[in-house]
This record gives sequence, C-alpha cells and structure tokens, in this order.
Amino acid sequence: MSDAFQRWQDNSRRSLEYVNNILIALGSGLIAVALADANDPAKLAHLLPWQRAAAGTAVILLGLSILAGVATAANRLQSARLTARLTRIRDLRGRALPVPDTGPEWQYDRLKGIIRALAGPEHVTRRGVRSTARRVSAEPELTTKNVQDVVDALRGWTNRADTRTWRLIRAQLWLFLLGAVIFSAVPAWNYFRGV
Repeated sequence: MSDAFQRWQDNSRRSLEYVNNILIALGSGLIAVALADANDPAKLAHLLPWQRAAAGTAVILLGLSILAGVATAANRLQSARLTARLTRIRDLRGRALPVPDTGPEWQYDRLKGIIRALAGPEHVTRRGVRSTARRVSAEPELTTKNVQDVVDALRGWTNRADTRTWRLIRAQLWLFLLGAVIFSAVPAWNYFRGV
C-alpha cells in the first residue's frame, strides 16, 4: 500500500470520526434543549398543536441520528478489529505454513488460535466469518487454502462493513439535518410572528 494512499485513508477515517462525534454531540444538545423546553409549562402553553408535533418529530429524528452515529462507531470498531486480525493472519500464514516444517511451532499454534477465536460466540453477528472459521478449525490441520478461505471471509466482511459505515454516516447526517430543520421551525415561526 502506498504512503499517499495510507495517508488519505487515515485522513478519511479521522474525518469520519470527527463528523460522527460532532453530529452525536449536536443531536444530543438539541434533544436536551427540547426536553428542557418540554418541562416548562409556560413555554408549552404558547405552542400550537403543530409546533408540539414538530418538536416531537424533531426529537425522534435527532434520536435516530444519534443511534445511527453509535452504530457507525460500533461498525468502525468491529471493522478495525477484524482488519487487524486479517493482517495478523496474513502475516502468520506466510511464516507458519506449510505446517510446521517451515516455521516455528508457536506461529502455527498462534495462527490456529486466531482462527479458532473467530469461530467463537463473539462473532455470532458475523455469520460468514464464524462459519468459515468453524469449518477451518474443525479440519485436522491448517493448509494454505483453508487459511485463504478465512482471509477471504474476513476481507468480504470488512468490505461490507466499509459500505455499511458510509450508509450509516449518510443516514446520521440526513436524520440530523431533517431533525434540526424541523426543530428550528418552531422558534423561527414564533420569531417571524413576533411571539
């Protein structure tokens, strides 16, 4: 991987994390303002029914935006963790296989341990990775081909996770924007009416 590509990838990840954190913080702040206003009977008395409905809708949209942001962060964390495992498996595969003639026994055992861990209950939501790791773990010995199957399963999951990340961040952004516009419609209406 070239240095320029790696730098842009790192820049993209940092930017995504920054935008995600900003949207979560702003959404939480707007929800806090709406809930504080909802606890003030004097403010509620001046609101028309459509304004109450708009405020409620805005809170729901902002809450969904925050949930999408948390899902984005969790997805990125899982993706980074599995990418690290993928890198480790590739590294060990070259030094440990074929068994254990070319590499030290501990490297082969470590490679088997990583694949066995991928078959565990922690990976229940990543069915393709888990089923491939289970199949490979059940075989009497690791081969270049069955380790490559695990690598392919991990690579497929991380590729889908990247696509899912961008879908989640777009959903988070649009839900936030829509919620913020609806949220600001009530005070804007009152301001222009002179209330």
